[in-house]
Amino acid sequence: MLNPWSFIPAAISLIGLLLVRHYYAPCSRDLRRLESITRSPVYSYLTSTIHGLKVIRSYHAEHMCSTEFSSHLDDNTRANYLIYATNRWAALRFDWVALVFISLVTMLSMILRVTGYRYFSTADIAMTLSYSLSLMGLLQWTIRVSVDLETRMTSVERVLEYCSLEQEPPAQVPPNRRPPSNWPSHGRIVFDNVSMCHSSDNQSLLALRQISMTIEAGEKVGIVGRTGAGKSSLIQTLFRMGTLVNGQIKIDNIDIALIGLDDVRSHISIIPQDPVLFTGTMRSNLDPFSEYSDAEIWRVLEQVQLKTLVADEMPNGLHSIVNEGGSNLSVGQKQLVCLARAILKMSKILVIDEATANVDNVTDELIQRAIREKFKECTVLTVAHRLRTVIDSDRILINKDNGSIEYYDGLI
Repeated sequence: MLNPWSFIPAAISLIGLLLVRHYYAPCSRDLRRLESITRSPVYSYLTSTIHGLKVIRSYHAEHMCSTEFSSHLDDNTRANYLIYATNRWAALRFDWVALVFISLVTMLSMILRVTGYRYFSTADIAMTLSYSLSLMGLLQWTIRVSVDLETRMTSVERVLEYCSLEQEPPAQVPPNRRPPSNWPSHGRIVFDNVSMCHSSDNQSLLALRQISMTIEAGEKVGIVGRTGAGKSSLIQTLFRMGTLVNGQIKIDNIDIALIGLDDVRSHISIIPQDPVLFTGTMRSNLDPFSEYSDAEIWRVLEQVQLKTLVADEMPNGLHSIVNEGGSNLSVGQKQLVCLARAILKMSKILVIDEATANVDNVTDELIQRAIREKFKECTVLTVAHRLRTVIDSDRILINKDNGSIEYYDGLI
């Protein structure tokens, strides 16, 4: 039969457990969040160090990188240490509450036994203590699980942050809104009062301000300016990668804001400053969607002077493996692969974003000659620092620090 006196130690112990939880849960939750935040730099720095190991050794920067990695690791270790210390603190206080609970139950049982309140035998006392131990273990486990659940929800917070990020416009639009299959057939680009920012949360900070200009089909345009003046921002607007505050951009009289991202981005070729290569074969890097024959690919490789490399120095020719990021190729070779990819696709609009900034003069001249010969009928936008890179341009756009531009006919 249930003894109503047993509710007294149970209530006192429950209050004690809830009081410990009141202090333990917020600390555990915040420390777990801190540990998650400090863990990311450890992995990202380790990954970047492995990828740049040759450069680090070339500049004898091992000690500097080791010191910086140790700093990231120390930050994460501090958070982990505090998590373990907090868990031990809570475990000790849970045990204290359990000790108080068992002591109260034992004392109450002895008092009831001595005073003769009802009949309380020795077996009843033993059973009461046994059930009390089980009850306290269950209560401790419940509190721990509730705190652990609350702590693990910090991971859900990080997932929800990504879920709440602003979504890109749709990749596809209904067929009746898609551009013709041969779009763009000329490559004429019109910027009409375009203002652009990088974040929709801060539209007052404009990267481009009221840009209005027309780039005619087949025109070669050089884009120059100081670092941070908005050269790359101008290119990003063509790929719809920024937030257009006002204005519109038309390619061959079609507003790119009205069509899907896939149609816009798949019809404009780009040679970036940092060449992008994927883990796979040389062929899959040049022709990811298997749209061209081997003969066409070999012809393009010959035009960019990579045929000897692929045919003679790579064991399996077009089916030779390219490591992640093209780590088994030099910087110049990776840039030539990107150039070959652009020639193979032969879009009417080509964007060159400081593609020759990290290559030697010989590779730079090879890229410039290939662009002059193969893209003479295409619209070419070239972002560059080197003077000779834009010397053949029909027009020069100068990005100002306030987000505006000035343009001149030919190099001045």
